[in-house]
Amino acid sequence: MHWASSNSPAAGVGGLLAAAGTGWRRAWPPRRRSVAARLWRSRLAVGLGLGLALLGSAVRAGETPARIVKVLPHRLDLRGRHAISPSLYERDAYQAYLRRNPKECSGLRFDVQWKAKLDKPAELKLRLEVLTSQGSGSKPLVLEQAVTARSRRSKWSALTLAGEEFRRVGEPVAWRASLWDQDRLLAEQKSFLW
Repeated sequence: MHWASSNSPAAGVGGLLAAAGTGWRRAWPPRRRSVAARLWRSRLAVGLGLGLALLGSAVRAGETPARIVKVLPHRLDLRGRHAISPSLYERDAYQAYLRRNPKECSGLRFDVQWKAKLDKPAELKLRLEVLTSQGSGSKPLVLEQAVTARSRRSKWSALTLAGEEFRRVGEPVAWRASLWDQDRLLAEQKSFLW
């Protein structure tokens, strides 16, 4: 290793840096690493990469085969729309307008995004239980829909409460969405007040 000091005339710029208080510095060009050191670093990088990949697959292996990603309750206007335009801002503004003007509402639609990672296509049941302001507190209103899990990607399903039944039950207070394979519960998601 070649070092230059601030006292030597061959120091050049290094001498100026050393005089400024930076101390000793290594001469240019920097030292090349040995083949063994480079090989060790590449093996370390490959080992870390494989370790992270195995850790990720172990975490994925522990996932449940199904889950409910999100539930969006939307009020519907007299024409059956939940928004006037596809903009999320416009949708939220129109939902606020429908909440303030209940006479403009014709129903309530719950859009449920769900995912089932099953080995073969299966007939599942999507169930939504809703506690409402007019209903009895002990017995929720139940909406069900048959759904088919064909691929591993998420799907959207809509459960609608409309007409006279919507007017009779009042405002939703809490809900619970669940995904069933016959009598076996696969996944569920609850609102805060459930």
